[in-house]
Amino acid sequence: MIFQKAKPIMIGAALTAAAISTAFAKPPISATDLFGIAYAMNPALSPDGKTVAYLKEWMDPKADTYRSQLWLSDFAGKSQRAASGEADDVAEPRWSPDGRALAFVALSDATDEARQIYVLSPTDGTRRRIGTLPANPSRIAWSPDGARIAFVMKVSAPAPTLGTVEKPPEGANWQPQPFITERLRFRFDGAGLIGNETHDVFVATVATGEVRRLTHGEALFGGPLGVAGTLSWSPDGRFLVTSAHTAHEADYTPRESDVYSVDTQSGAVQQLTSLPGGEARGAISPDGRWLAFLRTERSPLNHQDPKLAVVPAGGDAMKILSAPLDRPVSGLQWSADSRAVFASYDDRGISRLARFGLDGRIRPIAEKLGSWALAYVWGAGFSVAPNGAFVITTADERTPGDVAAGMVGKPGTHRITRLSDDFLSTRAPSTIEPFTFKVENVEIAGWLVKPPGFDPTRKYPLILSIHGGPHLYFGPRWDYRHEVMAGKGYVVAYINPRGSTGYGEAFAQATDKAFPGADYPEFEAAADYLAALTFVDKDRMYVTGGSGGGTLTAYIVGRTNRYRAAASEYPVVDYTSWSLLSDNPAIYTQHWAGGVPWTNGAHYTSISPLSLVGNVKTPTLLVCSEEDWRTPINQCEMYYTALKLRGIEAALVRYPDEAHEIQGYPSNRVSEINILLGWFARHGGPQ
Repeated sequence: MIFQKAKPIMIGAALTAAAISTAFAKPPISATDLFGIAYAMNPALSPDGKTVAYLKEWMDPKADTYRSQLWLSDFAGKSQRAASGEADDVAEPRWSPDGRALAFVALSDATDEARQIYVLSPTDGTRRRIGTLPANPSRIAWSPDGARIAFVMKVSAPAPTLGTVEKPPEGANWQPQPFITERLRFRFDGAGLIGNETHDVFVATVATGEVRRLTHGEALFGGPLGVAGTLSWSPDGRFLVTSAHTAHEADYTPRESDVYSVDTQSGAVQQLTSLPGGEARGAISPDGRWLAFLRTERSPLNHQDPKLAVVPAGGDAMKILSAPLDRPVSGLQWSADSRAVFASYDDRGISRLARFGLDGRIRPIAEKLGSWALAYVWGAGFSVAPNGAFVITTADERTPGDVAAGMVGKPGTHRITRLSDDFLSTRAPSTIEPFTFKVENVEIAGWLVKPPGFDPTRKYPLILSIHGGPHLYFGPRWDYRHEVMAGKGYVVAYINPRGSTGYGEAFAQATDKAFPGADYPEFEAAADYLAALTFVDKDRMYVTGGSGGGTLTAYIVGRTNRYRAAASEYPVVDYTSWSLLSDNPAIYTQHWAGGVPWTNGAHYTSISPLSLVGNVKTPTLLVCSEEDWRTPINQCEMYYTALKLRGIEAALVRYPDEAHEIQGYPSNRVSEINILLGWFARHGGPQ
């Protein structure tokens, strides 16, 4: 509880009697309230702009899993209904070109081992299954005539062997054959071990359910090592366009990718682009005259902002439509008239939707895209109809993730859903306020999350929460973890230091080959700024972060003793072991460290927080996952062991059956935040 007993409270300018009454009448957000919120994902607008399909997602406390249900709404948001069961595990809603049917993938039958493709009639609610698939389909896309649905699916391959494989005696129960690989990348976070399987393009005939395989391993058209993108049909339905790269590129130069076409009759594959660097999310215009994609140049730098590019189908000069923005672009959709591309981009903590005209003009459409109850901008989705109607997922200080709608050319949006409003109305709200400070003449943006019933005359403990990446960003959005921290009585602060995206490419590249460390001045300056606030107890300041934020946490406590306690979650502490054990060794050696460890060992040591562990005096919690292949568990274990050998107070938390970020099971998210707050409570934080 924030308030232990009633007592006179001095009312400051930011606190009214009504606010105090509300704070006492309603409990703050707590860890188990994760099961009370819901959010929207994957909005899809019908071609006539009248009906919105979206996914309502929430966490089931009994099954300890995530639920995803298909819902339909009118454009005004006045009439809504569920279009699938609560346990269907729905993904990828896609309208047919005439708007009479809606395709999606779901795991509706308990006997199925994989999701299946279904086609729903929105008018009467009937649906039917298209074929029987042995693996999960993805990237589903209707043909222009509505007769076929293209998709990508994994195709298993025989496991490699060495020497003679003996057959066990009849009735014997021998162990399975060992996993054998000759690939550089043989595992991927969240997917586990990767064999010789391919991810190929298929086409299903809607009327008959017949499924036909088009490609046979010519490139990686999907899967964990594939390139972000969709399948895009040519206007005449003769071929599909998508982004991909070869298996060799996926292993050794994963930032190299191209746009390919696949003949929908013969299955012939043709490479359409051959630019040095990456072309992701390839999509052909409705008139067939243009190709759009997200472009990154070939570069040794750790980060490049994706840029929106178009080339004429004849192969003339490329245009970078997003160049004037100097912002990273994600997601794209052609306008119906082929004169523009709609795309989202990140800008100073906010995700925005804009119309990028082929004439070079950029027209803002909407802002505050996002979902998934995070200060990150994950879950930002949009869909635009030919008449200019559009829908987005939206998140802000009070909204974990909803659907909003508007019209291109008209200001403003209206919310179609209010998925968490009823539940959150029973909880005392925190407040989110921006702040800025300067480091070396560079302005750094941050936000404060103030606890419910905030009293500016009191002294509050403070948690500095550091985002991961490092090439990601935080913004002013409702975040489950931050809300639970504030509900315990902490002021929470988070910033976007150099290395964050959305502030220009040079800003994001400022930590190149020097992360962590190059951005340490930002965190020292932020701590100085925060400690000077009259309502912050400078003797009870705490620091935490996950992934890149966990790496920075481990680095920070090796440089300063100002924090009462720290929690480093799934960090990198030793670049040498990490670069060779992680799921993307080519990226981490070539782009992050600038060379391999056996020839560049001194630099690897200089950017490894483990090299500073001899300075640490701060009690430090290490949290990690046993199936994490992004920042493997040995990183936590090395740092923990080093601290214990030095006699520094430390604790190690290991989550079985979890990958990077500890998001696999909702109950683990609940216990993780409770453990973190319990560690801080042991060291002077609120109980």
